[in-house]
Amino acid sequence: MLPYCKMTSQEAVANVSNTWINGHCYGIIYGMTQMLRLFVAQHPDPLVCMAIPEAVTNEQLVNVIDKFAEAHSEIVQLPFTTLALMAMRTTWPCKK
Repeated sequence: MLPYCKMTSQEAVANVSNTWINGHCYGIIYGMTQMLRLFVAQHPDPLVCMAIPEAVTNEQLVNVIDKFAEAHSEIVQLPFTTLALMAMRTTWPCKK
């Protein structure tokens, strides 16, 4: 999934498959961040507690996930959502 997230807009529109998977990646990231913000506000659970700034863009989130994956190549086989959650939680730890 991550290679499709990192595509440029020109690469993403090169074919229908690229476009769909690139959009899917960004949709997953957007959905996760919105859900996590809501969940953290309602249920301060240490497993998902993080402080993702409101101004962070999807492109910045992709960069965070990409850098985390590069630094932790031993876990890149995990599901994309798990990798994304770990990257976001490490980058923006919970503020208590």
